[in-house]
Amino acid sequence: MNTRIAVCGHNAEARINLIRSVTPRGTIPETPPTGNVVYETENIDYLDCAVPVQEIGQRFEINFDSSAPDRADAVWYCLDGNSGLDELQQAAGLTGRVLFVVTDGDELDGEKLEKRISMLEQTGFDREKIIIVSLRERTGLVLLIEQTIRPLGGTLEEKDPELEALRRKTSEEANSFIYWASGRAFAIALVPLPMADVLPLVANEAYMFYKLGALYGYAVNKTILAGFLGCLGASVGGKIAVSFVPFLKAPIAAGITYGVGYAAKAYFESGMKLDQEMLRDIFLKSKKKGEEVNWKEKN
Repeated sequence: MNTRIAVCGHNAEARINLIRSVTPRGTIPETPPTGNVVYETENIDYLDCAVPVQEIGQRFEINFDSSAPDRADAVWYCLDGNSGLDELQQAAGLTGRVLFVVTDGDELDGEKLEKRISMLEQTGFDREKIIIVSLRERTGLVLLIEQTIRPLGGTLEEKDPELEALRRKTSEEANSFIYWASGRAFAIALVPLPMADVLPLVANEAYMFYKLGALYGYAVNKTILAGFLGCLGASVGGKIAVSFVPFLKAPIAAGITYGVGYAAKAYFESGMKLDQEMLRDIFLKSKKKGEEVNWKEKN
């Protein structure tokens, strides 16, 4: 019997687009039917669940692990910027195998993402159950499926071509963003005024960390960022403060940002489980590589 996931939430378009993003092309017709419809794939069936939030717990709590026609082994509840406070408060109270999927991750960068996660936590959501996805770029989906299947005792096939393609795409996007953030750090550090670049460099570093976390589906916050940088013993702001010569500090800023970026990438790819020694080693090797890049030419 296939695993069945009920995809819920007020936004019917977001539900359908989320199912489309994790199923083979053609699974869902161009004009999908309305109501509670099951879309079957080889291993997982997806129920487009047009059920109000207040009825979800009652409907699926009894049917978990059962053979009922409308059973659900897990629930994905879609959230976006239009989710009202009443809906959020009721959704936060859902228990069991429920993951909360932020489906408008495309629109959330840096500060906006941090504010959204903070708001959800204050409303009562468990941060570890929040998954950030981009329906347009198809990022965060591997984490979403992994965290759904694992509690059910299943595993994802490492060689699954669709999942491999998603992993590869996410990795390439992460590489591109790290490169962009490092080049930006180089440009910021060229500011000739002493200390005028420290805050922008710190903001750039934080923005990169949040963006990488979102690419891999993780809802990260300031506490996680601070702990991560503490493990590395590195922050671009602190390192740059000791140098006042632009042509000296710019390569340092770019190298540190590059090192932090690749350490963060490895951290998220590991499920946020890499130990301090491994993170530090990745940071130092990547930092050295980043300092060897001719960022002036690249910019």
